[in-house]
Amino acid sequence: LEMIPAIEQALPGVTLVVRPHPSEHHGVYHEIARRCRRVRVAHRGNVLPWLLASRGLIHNGCTTAVEAFALGVPSIAYLKTFNPLYDLDFQGLPNRLSRQCRDLPELLSAVGAAVRGEAGGDVTAEQQALMDHYVSARGGALASERILDVLDADFGPAWLATRVPALRRTRATLLVNLKAALTKANMHRPGRNRADYHDHRFPRISADEVQQRVQRLGKALGRFGDVRVRMRGEPLFDVHGTGTA
Repeated sequence: LEMIPAIEQALPGVTLVVRPHPSEHHGVYHEIARRCRRVRVAHRGNVLPWLLASRGLIHNGCTTAVEAFALGVPSIAYLKTFNPLYDLDFQGLPNRLSRQCRDLPELLSAVGAAVRGEAGGDVTAEQQALMDHYVSARGGALASERILDVLDADFGPAWLATRVPALRRTRATLLVNLKAALTKANMHRPGRNRADYHDHRFPRISADEVQQRVQRLGKALGRFGDVRVRMRGEPLFDVHGTGTA
């Protein structure tokens, strides 16, 4: 509440984009934006394009800082209240990969440096080592390719040809249906698993929207031209090659 207007005032001509956490109530941020001229609340799309278009990220223990570090975008952790157990152990990775500020004047100074392009060389050898420890394969094949390689190795044609006993299949089907029924029942009860809160955190998406994202990714990479998407059930999709469905 204090930080956003202060940053807008300290950085004339700079637009501030606020992305609320999926589980938060967004109304408080829209109220701040109504009192400011250059504050936008935008909770749509993947965070990566927003990071690439920005000159810096401000967060508090958010894993978006790890993505910002990988993209070379300066990130600042605003730790106005500080607890080593929470801020360096539990939330240690994103906070350690960022410049840590303990009060508003220090934060404004760090944000100003990021906007002026003066924060790009602040990465330390310790931060690089930390990133390499937690995030492997930062070059080479895409994560999706590596995942499929592992699946192909463990669940190849020989595994698919293995016949699962009828009793085991029946028991698995009953357990899956029972769990689904209990989940649906719980979503009608008050609490964190209720249906409207679930939809707030995970907005519904259609098969056409998923297909458009696949095509956009394919256009950027020059591949996936024969990949098709169909909805199996909310929110489950089949992604398959042409002729393999």
